[in-house]
Amino acid sequence: MVQAYEEEKDARIKERILAVKLHLVDGKSEKEVSKMLNKGYSTIKLWVGEYKKEGLDGLRDKPRSGRPRKAEKEKQILEDQPQKYGMQQEYWIMRTLKIKQQGIEYKKSRLYELVHELG
Repeated sequence: MVQAYEEEKDARIKERILAVKLHLVDGKSEKEVSKMLNKGYSTIKLWVGEYKKEGLDGLRDKPRSGRPRKAEKEKQILEDQPQKYGMQQEYWIMRTLKIKQQGIEYKKSRLYELVHELG
């Protein structure tokens, strides 16, 4: 479990591995772990239960149903050409992206994050 913790890159998964380790390996109660990590008792109980059922894979996020996340819509717009939205330019310009497109208002800091995520 220590090796899995050290090799994990996702901070959320690392936290879940740590919680399970503190409870199952170090013998801390779920209440103690919840206080140590500042997480709800039910959250710790859920993580421990998922680990017991599925091992480390149980600590990974499952696909979610429902409305697509707003970020997916933002990324799709960035992948499209500006001409699709009635603009003359060939490439997106940060200033242009700050305008409202399809009901999403873009903030400059978020745009830089999205562009970085898309590579």
